[in-house]
Amino acid sequence: MRALLLCAALLATGCGSSRTASERSAATTSTPGPSTHSVAVDGTTREYRLYRPAGLSRRAPLIVVYHGWPQTAEDAERGGGWTQAADRHGFVVAFPEGVEQSFNAGGCCGGAQSEGVDDVAAAHAIITDVSRRVGVDRRRIYATGFSNGAMMAYRLGCESDRFAAIGPVAGTQMVDCPDRRRVSVIHIHGTEDGIVPPDGDADLPPIRRVISQWRSSLRCAPASVTTSGDLRRSRSRCPGGLDVDLFTLRGLDHEWATRSQGLDTTETLWAFFARHRR
Repeated sequence: MRALLLCAALLATGCGSSRTASERSAATTSTPGPSTHSVAVDGTTREYRLYRPAGLSRRAPLIVVYHGWPQTAEDAERGGGWTQAADRHGFVVAFPEGVEQSFNAGGCCGGAQSEGVDDVAAAHAIITDVSRRVGVDRRRIYATGFSNGAMMAYRLGCESDRFAAIGPVAGTQMVDCPDRRRVSVIHIHGTEDGIVPPDGDADLPPIRRVISQWRSSLRCAPASVTTSGDLRRSRSRCPGGLDVDLFTLRGLDHEWATRSQGLDTTETLWAFFARHRR
C-alpha cells in the first residue's frame, strides 16, 4: 500500500521509466551530459546514472541521489531538478539504481532488504567509478534521497566514511547508529507525510528522535529555531564545523517540495552541502 501511495504522490516523476539504448551503452564516456554505467559489487552488476555538466572543474563535488521505492534512477534524475542544479552550480550527480527498485536501508523496503543487498558497498563502488571518469573532490561527496532513498542516506551517514554530509528527505533512520560518523545532516520532511509520518509509527522511528540522537552524539549546541510561513528551521551547530538541521514544512505530504510549495528542496540541500567538507 505504501508503495502504491508513493507512486501516486510522485506520478509527475514517472514510476518505472525506461532508459534509451544509447544511454545504456555509454559505459565509458566522460563527456558532458547524462550517461549510464555499471559496477561489479559482490559478484553482481549494479547500474547508476551519471550527470556531468559542461565546463566542470577538475575537482568537482559529487552528490549521490537515491530514488524512493518503487522508483528508478531515472525517476530521481528527472524529478528533483538535479541536472539543472548541477549545471548552475558545477557539481556531478550519480543516481544509483536500486535492486527491485529499492535500497537496503536496514529495515525498509522491497527486494533489496529481503535479499540482503549491500548497498553501502555499492555506494563505494559507484564513488570509485565516478572518480575514475570525472575529477571528483573526495572531501566534497554527499548523499541524499527520497523516502527509502532517504533511509539509505542515513545508513551511509552511519556506516560509511566517504561523505561530508547527508540530506534525507521524507524518510527516517532504519539502522542502529552507535558510532555516528563525522558527517553533517540536513533532514527535510512534511508535517502531513502519511507514508513516513514525522512522529513515527510501529515500524518507523520518529524524526525528532533521530535528529536528537545525531545532535547528542556529535555534541551539538542547542538548536536555534526560526519560522517563515509554513517552514520551520531547526539548526544546531556542532564541534568541528558540523551541523545538524531539521526543516519541516507544514501541510506537505510525502513529497519533494518545490519553491511553489514554500521550499526549494534541491537548492536547500545544495546550499547546505556546499558549506561542508570532510
